Amino acid sequence: MKRKPDHRYDETGKAFLGVLIYLFVFVYGMRDIYRRSTIETISYIICMGSGWCLIPCANFLQYRSYYKWIDCLDEWNPLYVRGYFRKQAGKSCVWADLKGLFCCQKAILICWILFLLYEIVFRNYLTSFYSEYIFYGFEIVLGPFFLIWLGCRGYYIWRYCADFRYTQNSKGIWQPFSNMARIPGCGCYRPFDCWYHVSEEKIQNRIKASSDKEGYQLLYSFETKDNKESGDIYLRLQNKELQFVFYVRMKEYSLENIKKLNNIFSEFWMENIEEKYNTESASINILFQIDEPDRELNRRLFGVFSVAQKKGRNRLVSVLTYSGKPVLRILDSYGIWRGKKKYCEMRKDFLKLMGLREQDNHRSYWGDEEDYKILP
Repeated sequence: MKRKPDHRYDETGKAFLGVLIYLFVFVYGMRDIYRRSTIETISYIICMGSGWCLIPCANFLQYRSYYKWIDCLDEWNPLYVRGYFRKQAGKSCVWADLKGLFCCQKAILICWILFLLYEIVFRNYLTSFYSEYIFYGFEIVLGPFFLIWLGCRGYYIWRYCADFRYTQNSKGIWQPFSNMARIPGCGCYRPFDCWYHVSEEKIQNRIKASSDKEGYQLLYSFETKDNKESGDIYLRLQNKELQFVFYVRMKEYSLENIKKLNNIFSEFWMENIEEKYNTESASINILFQIDEPDRELNRRLFGVFSVAQKKGRNRLVSVLTYSGKPVLRILDSYGIWRGKKKYCEMRKDFLKLMGLREQDNHRSYWGDEEDYKILP
């Protein structure tokens, strides 16, 4: 699987040099700005802003940790899956990899080269009348490219975030296991960590007993051909909302396994849900029971600790690992503007299923291994 070389994100020296060159050009052009009208001044500022598009850090959006994988050349990145990267992506630390930004970069650079040739070679051979209008013409041509670059940049960021909130396959079916985690924005988050000392063998019975008590119905059980992944899907209809519990037992967290789970969920959705229920509002509590945490799990889930949401499609993801101490982690899924109420509801429901309370956060829980009674 292709990945970008790590050194490209340490190009601070080149970025700093680019900023210095850009500031020099900007200051040089400001020498006669007092002679300009308001419209000419705005045009000039837009024109000078185009120089920023040639600086590497402005085009590699991964410099902002909020968009952690937006520049990655692998299938975890929804922009890569959509084909928004150029064929030579990843081979340069100067040129943008996203097609729209790259095309704007080329057009802006060509305009700057033509203008510099004019300044160095031809300006002395033209009268001041033609010279002035050529300069203004250069600004008029360059300005729109800068605005297009801003539009492309904004579109890629919007598309990236939108895909993390809701992913669907070619048939329009929700893919809840795709794009599960992203860097959280501003807001107060309430992580839940618990040393969950209940054996792997007894988790399934505990969830089944708890689900029956809470009004869930076991609709679907599955096991992959290689017997490495298995699980159960529970459903209840409450307040006109489809509420799922998806319990998954797996060896490791990987892109291949995520694809398997999405396919399983799609088959389940078409057979049991699509034509039988109103699917406008659905929420899903996902529990991954994983033998050992690996690099992908730490990077893709534990490294960000947040699940993106969309109205009508809510997810709460929890991970139970048994390497060393058994640890149960509930990932967060709300921001400062919305989602906290729904997150608290789903978290409360999940804790009931696991026999936990909020007081067990950052503590050890040994459970009741005899009768699996839910704590009050």
